Amino acid sequence: MKSLVDLFPIIFEIPKDDVAWYDSLGMCDDAYYEEFESSAKEYAMMAVENPHEYMDAVDATSYRFVSGASWYACNKRLLENLSDDDRIKAIYMAICLWAKNLCKGVEPDEDWNICEADTFYWSVRSDFGMGLIMVKDGEEEYRRIVSSTFLLKR
Repeated sequence: MKSLVDLFPIIFEIPKDDVAWYDSLGMCDDAYYEEFESSAKEYAMMAVENPHEYMDAVDATSYRFVSGASWYACNKRLLENLSDDDRIKAIYMAICLWAKNLCKGVEPDEDWNICEADTFYWSVRSDFGMGLIMVKDGEEEYRRIVSSTFLLKR
């Protein structure tokens, strides 16, 4: 079976020069800090429609959130030493690369079209990014963003 990355490579294209630049920064890409799990669970319960019926989706969403929060916490010192433009680029690259790596392990059991694959990729990036925002901007700003985002959804 093929992964989403194999089926829809155009969605996951990242310029090789950008990847090389990101790799040269020496970022920590595999951190996972359990201390973020309660915030992740709270986020996932709001993000997943009918969460009590889809606990697997809640768990997956929580994992992506914790991964984003952990990435930022692990790399905060490195990011502080970058220019504003490079910091933004590094964060963007981390989100895209992490999501692409996760999607390499997703083998759809149905025929997905490119829009469905792109929507899933966007969702993965968003969950990772929300965890990152929580650590980067602080709990208060994160809660403001989440409440405004999910109030619009209802």
